[in-house]
Amino acid sequence: MPSPHKQRKVVKNTRTVDKTTGEVLADDFTSVGYNAEVNYVKVYAEGMEKMVTMVSPHCITAFNLTCVKMTYDGDVLLPAQIRREMAIKMRIKTATFSGYIDQLSYAGILIKRGVNCYIVNPFFAGKGAWADILRKREYITYDAAKGRYFHKEIMDFY
Repeated sequence: MPSPHKQRKVVKNTRTVDKTTGEVLADDFTSVGYNAEVNYVKVYAEGMEKMVTMVSPHCITAFNLTCVKMTYDGDVLLPAQIRREMAIKMRIKTATFSGYIDQLSYAGILIKRGVNCYIVNPFFAGKGAWADILRKREYITYDAAKGRYFHKEIMDFY
């Protein structure tokens, strides 16, 4: 995946011309480098609309906090220390925060990948370029009978 902080270069040309003769007196080339815009976390309105009907408002707050820790692959690592810090931000106990994460996981908003490792469902939020997020969506399916999202390559834990 390309680096989100790739340098871009702009070349500015300044030409000094004598107006009476039309003679070019000087050509100055200045190149300016700057970083490309960082690919921020994108939370989708239709995903939030579905999320409101699937989980409690406290779970949505927990989801927003976990999205801050999202990598460009859509992974979220939530070891005990990170869970404690997020629980403190929400002014709740760590066990309550873990319960909210479990609710998000059961609803398919966070897809459990392993111990304390989750994938954020790309239909709800994503980080990176839009083309990468569309590619990630190909691996997610919705099971209408269970009313949940599943990852095609990860075993369901529920």
